[in-house]
Amino acid sequence: MQVKNITGLERLEELKKDIYKCIHCKACKFAYSGEPSREGIGEWKGKTDRTFLYEGMVESCPAGIEYGWEAFWNAGKMWIARSVLNGDLEFSEDVRDVFMPCITCGQCATQCENNIRTVDIIEALRAACNEAGVPMIEKHELVDKLVKELNNPYGGKADERFKWAKDAGLEKYIDKKGAKYAYYVGCTASYRQINIAIATCKIFEQLGVDFTLVGEEVCCGSPFFRIGSIQTAKDLMMKNLENFADYDMVFFSCAGCYRTFFVDYPKWIEDDELPFKTKHAFELISELITKNKIKFKPNKELKGKIVTFHDPCHTGRHFGLDMEQRMMEKSDNLMIDFR
Repeated sequence: MQVKNITGLERLEELKKDIYKCIHCKACKFAYSGEPSREGIGEWKGKTDRTFLYEGMVESCPAGIEYGWEAFWNAGKMWIARSVLNGDLEFSEDVRDVFMPCITCGQCATQCENNIRTVDIIEALRAACNEAGVPMIEKHELVDKLVKELNNPYGGKADERFKWAKDAGLEKYIDKKGAKYAYYVGCTASYRQINIAIATCKIFEQLGVDFTLVGEEVCCGSPFFRIGSIQTAKDLMMKNLENFADYDMVFFSCAGCYRTFFVDYPKWIEDDELPFKTKHAFELISELITKNKIKFKPNKELKGKIVTFHDPCHTGRHFGLDMEQRMMEKSDNLMIDFR
């Protein structure tokens, strides 16, 4: 499998039409608050509250809200990209520090009527800045070093990636022979939120799904695609593509890892197609419900109660997977979107 060798600046050139579609209307600054008649129009209350310019809308960009200056809002970053392409602006640490606070949540792209690929542009800017020789910020340099040494950005020992499985009595799933499905756990669930990894395994164990944990799993590379350390990200990508190539499907509990495999990997391989299918664990469970392979018993304690649901940016905005909708249709409980 061949990797595409494209620079951040070349990627910006590919996105040039998008960059020039920005008319600085600033619709990307806002999101619907859920309260159509909310008061406070035109009123500034400081960082503890937000600016309301018209009813029902609220400022939504974390970087813009935090720093305030126009350059930190998405429209400002689009003009930075334009200036770089025009040769009017050179990369520097000061320029880097303007577009790095963006968390690439994708809210701006959701609001943009011109459908500008804002996250792609910001990530290309970061890659081009890195390639221009501007050093990464200190914390980014640290995680870049850690992942090269340990295959994870947390500093966890590589040989303890599946310690949680051994401790939870799930060791039999590590490199299980004959399985066609593989569960990609990711670094956060392996080293920090191990309860997610354990719960996911136990759910699919109880459902009778034949799956395995791949012992050679490494970081998906998401943090490094985001910060512009593209070579590090591509090296991790190639390891994972090799390690998971023989499986029919890879499923995920982490929205960020899923987004990286589903959205980022195809951008960087020549044939634009993964050698396996990908699904979020939630999608797989939903399919089993649809096929009547899962049946729920009524839960009197939960009936009629409000259940909160976290709809991740990496699935809801980055490729439009509104996972909660399917479960709402099957539930007698009132479920709300917790974005």
